[in-house]
Amino acid sequence: MRGAPFAVVMVSSWTALALALAAAPAAHAQESQVDGDRAATKTRPTDPTAALALGRALRRAGHPVDALAELRRGVGVSAAKLDVLVSLHWEIARVQMGRHDFVQTMTTCQVLGKLPGASAEGHACTADAHLLQQRSTAALEETAASLSRDARCYEAKVAEGRAHEFALDTDKSEAAYRAAIALRSDVQEPRVGLGRLLWKNGRRDDGVAELRHAVQ
Repeated sequence: MRGAPFAVVMVSSWTALALALAAAPAAHAQESQVDGDRAATKTRPTDPTAALALGRALRRAGHPVDALAELRRGVGVSAAKLDVLVSLHWEIARVQMGRHDFVQTMTTCQVLGKLPGASAEGHACTADAHLLQQRSTAALEETAASLSRDARCYEAKVAEGRAHEFALDTDKSEAAYRAAIALRSDVQEPRVGLGRLLWKNGRRDDGVAELRHAVQ
């Protein structure tokens, strides 16, 4: 499955500090990644995977306008590579989520969901869009639709965890975050969500352990 979309939730000061400490040494590496991926697109201008890599690197390095331009260029050369096309639309949605652009995020999620075999991902993406406006009920309807199509949809499980967190249902939120971690133990987002949830609900040692694991 693809990388996780952005979390749009309130974080504790401890979580924010942990993420800031993790991000600081990574800033130079992110810019170096951009340089490397940009060079790859120059040697392979019609390769959509190169455009995807550069667009993702630009998003992570904090260059949303350039990221959107490169990802849209990638869509234009994706041809029959459906899996890459799905990833490109996911990345476009993530850029728009990062800009808190609900309308454009919803539009991209609808396009994503209409791609062959990507219905589950389209619903997961739409759930993330609703979470931009803290609409937990609408988000949970979308995660249910997603998981009914693909019970192992990682993005849907992360969105489900955040939606239940908004709704103050700690047990269901924890279960969803842990399920997401089981699907993708290498991704930071569900561990940050779980750590934050545990910290806010008095299980501070467990919360700190998850947060430390997330930023390693």
